Amino acid sequence: MVATRNMSPGDIILREKAAVVGPSLEQSKPICLGCSAPLIKTWHLCSTCQAPLCSKTCEKHPAHVDECMILKRNSAAMYTYFQNGTYQKKKPHPENANYQVILPVRALLLKKLDIKKYKAVLALQSHRKEREEMGKTEIVKEKVLPLVQLYKIQEAHEDMIQDLCGIFDTNCFELFPSGAGDTLSGIFPSAAMMMHSCYKNTRLTFSDDHVLTIIARSKIKKGDAIYHTYARTFNTTTIRRIGLFSGKHFGCECVRCKDPTELKSFASTLICICGGNVIPNDPLDLTQDAVWKCQECSSTLPSLQVASQERDQMMELNNIQRDDIRGLEDFLSRHKKHLHPGHASLIEVKKHLSVGYGRFTGYTFDKISIEKLKNKIGYCKEVLDSVAILEPGISTQKGLTLYELWMGEWGRLSWLKE
Repeated sequence: MVATRNMSPGDIILREKAAVVGPSLEQSKPICLGCSAPLIKTWHLCSTCQAPLCSKTCEKHPAHVDECMILKRNSAAMYTYFQNGTYQKKKPHPENANYQVILPVRALLLKKLDIKKYKAVLALQSHRKEREEMGKTEIVKEKVLPLVQLYKIQEAHEDMIQDLCGIFDTNCFELFPSGAGDTLSGIFPSAAMMMHSCYKNTRLTFSDDHVLTIIARSKIKKGDAIYHTYARTFNTTTIRRIGLFSGKHFGCECVRCKDPTELKSFASTLICICGGNVIPNDPLDLTQDAVWKCQECSSTLPSLQVASQERDQMMELNNIQRDDIRGLEDFLSRHKKHLHPGHASLIEVKKHLSVGYGRFTGYTFDKISIEKLKNKIGYCKEVLDSVAILEPGISTQKGLTLYELWMGEWGRLSWLKE
């Protein structure tokens, strides 16, 4: 996708209604197949097809009405699993529902409901060969295909289901409508034409009726490529590239990924025992001979060793609850000794602490120390410095952090007045 005119920050590039929306293929929490509300304490099984809904009202919800005609062909299939070549039935309960069949069923329904959208979805890349090499097609063959086929849909042969699952895996956007019990996956065929870059120039917003709006994040000149990112801003280059390769089936070589300093954000940089910055000779090289080198003493580290350390740090951080202030502080205290202050993992922690200080139980403004208030302010400024480099222009994270900075300054002033 290329700009056909000069654009300023905030200009609308594209508005598009999702061609198909549904629960994630991989794992969904119990949600209503009508309004997507969480099904925790109460639920209703559709009187026609036994699908999990929040109430009888959602039996007539537009998202469910058409698929209900398909699902009722085998109402037990929603709570059936396939293992070792045989079908086993489970208790009809939202926690046992096969949410992974919904996206394929809804996509196949498009052939009857909207042939133009159906063709647009099927025209997207499925990366079938790459998925076969990674063993993903076998998972579809075991977990999705036999269950979809229970509904006797003519087009639901293996090639079609494999292609659809590949299209979802590669092209889906995540949506979280108001009141939804979990994220939803949506296909937007036109938006899927955007190129990826970890240094994006667009911002995406999603409405509750599943409309995607793409706006210019910064100035875009006529003829410039329009970029979106499938990667998280506060991840290191190696973690981003591995995630993109395994999930989207391409290796990113954007301006951020190719720069050893990540545009001088130092989001992957380590600190040597001599105090110097340790950066990769080639950020795109993860071969056995690839190394990271200290810019002061010239000592080196194998790239694969650094990649392993980054993976361990990411897993450790992912296991810390975002309201676990002590856990976050402990992570920061231990890792700041060998990670650059702008390292993605540390910025992620500082982002969460900047929110937690003043808000979470035991750390509200009436109980927090002046030292932690100063830390809140300092962390906000560090996050803003990183965002200014990695998300220039219109940035949600910038707005949220500026608000936390104001709250911190207000809290510090109030503390000093007492």
